[in-house]
Amino acid sequence: MDRNGLIENLQNHNISFNDEKIDKLVLLMKNTLIANQKFNLTAIKDEEQFLEKMILDSALAIIGLDLDGKEAIDVGTGAGFPGMVIKILNPKVNMTLLDSTNKKIEQFNKSGIYTVNQLINYLPKKYLDFRRTKNVCDIQENELIINAEFECQN
Repeated sequence: MDRNGLIENLQNHNISFNDEKIDKLVLLMKNTLIANQKFNLTAIKDEEQFLEKMILDSALAIIGLDLDGKEAIDVGTGAGFPGMVIKILNPKVNMTLLDSTNKKIEQFNKSGIYTVNQLINYLPKKYLDFRRTKNVCDIQENELIINAEFECQN
């Protein structure tokens, strides 16, 4: 998938965007692929696959959700997905990226997104409006929880 394919898919799924947001998503892809050469952030190295598997898949996580002004956390964010995509498409969401590996999230420290470098077990209980995760602790993949308290125990 190329840039035009991304635009077409976002339109088909009624995901709001503009040219500036598309430019930011493409820049996010390019910067992640550059950082990936040093830190091995993702197995995907091809731009077309990246747009489909990382950018579009992350965008699909927000279909039908109103996140304006809400608190959101991406647990186990890794290279920043889906959290960065969600923030770009919803600039009014208060996004937190959580990962236990500092090298993965330190690149986002100057992006205006709050980053936390620790395991979820040590994160204080916090009420959040939206949580997105990728198989961390006992949380199921793609589980969305609205206005829920979470705690993970190992």
